[in-house]
Amino acid sequence: MIWASKDNMSLNVEAPEIVVIELLGQKKENRILLHVINYDHRRNPLLENIQAKLRLPENRKVDSIFMLSPDHEKPVTLECDIEEDLARIQIPRLEMYEMVVVQLSSSR
Repeated sequence: MIWASKDNMSLNVEAPEIVVIELLGQKKENRILLHVINYDHRRNPLLENIQAKLRLPENRKVDSIFMLSPDHEKPVTLECDIEEDLARIQIPRLEMYEMVVVQLSSSR
């Protein structure tokens, strides 16, 4: 699939095959959501250090990134490394479900 995209995928994830991530853009709110699901939670109740590379929309930069989940009470702030138009995000832990919120600004 990477060769077909000419290495220009919107999202690239390094995670076990039991993890599925859905990418959703919310243009009006100027944010990107990543729904992260562990489909084998019963046998693998905790996964760690999931890596996601998110291609940022043109002329956008990251203002903040945080995770929301029923698995924890408060939002968890995440750090990311930016290289050109790629945000490298590390999801430190995944039990069953996390929603990663990438809040964008209008210019780089």
